[in-house]
Amino acid sequence: MKGIISVGCSISKGWGLWFYNPNLDKTVSTLAKLHYGSHLRYTSLVAKYFNTFSIMDDLYYDSGDDWSSINFVKNIFSGGEYSNKDFSILLFQLSWPTRNYLYHNGEKLGPYKDDINPTKLTESGLTPIHYYDLLRIQILDEVEDLFKKCESLGITPILINGSSEYEDIMNDYLKDRLLHIKVEENQTKNHSIDYLLTNGYEGKQMHIQTPNGNDSHPSAEFHQMIANNIITRIEPPLNV
Repeated sequence: MKGIISVGCSISKGWGLWFYNPNLDKTVSTLAKLHYGSHLRYTSLVAKYFNTFSIMDDLYYDSGDDWSSINFVKNIFSGGEYSNKDFSILLFQLSWPTRNYLYHNGEKLGPYKDDINPTKLTESGLTPIHYYDLLRIQILDEVEDLFKKCESLGITPILINGSSEYEDIMNDYLKDRLLHIKVEENQTKNHSIDYLLTNGYEGKQMHIQTPNGNDSHPSAEFHQMIANNIITRIEPPLNV
């Protein structure tokens, strides 16, 4: 198998996994800390299993948003250090819609998760609900177009649902490419990662103290479970 492209927010980047590294130097930057724990994140575990390499958009302090993920992949396809011929798999982890801006009538609106400029939203003629609906649809449409481009190039896209906020509008095409994140043997419903983190799945989350308060991210055990699900998706067991 060729390489893996992996994009997403702090979930896919392995936020907090550096705490598992006994050699961690606590004085280094957040970017350096990411690499202290990078061997434990699901992307690295999948790449190791298939004896291949992976690249990830993990060179920035921000947690990541869906536009950044989309543009990172598009840049690979437009030429540069890598070629689309170098890759077999795209792991695309959806983040939270409110981290994104909306293209509307020739301008960018948002992100409005912090209500930084609510006046501009009012002037656009969009209600908050309408804005949010258009935003989610626009992101999923872009992801679908990107996935179809991948498939035309021989790259298999796998959608990883970090946030439950896209679930109610996801079409059949994207659902067919959605990873079933199974953390218990008898789990039949496919929940998002944020749902699994906040609904009592013991040992699946880490609580990380940040300047903005307590934050929750997948534990090393949870990353291994996500990796196992991806491996099964890529290499399903033989029917004997």
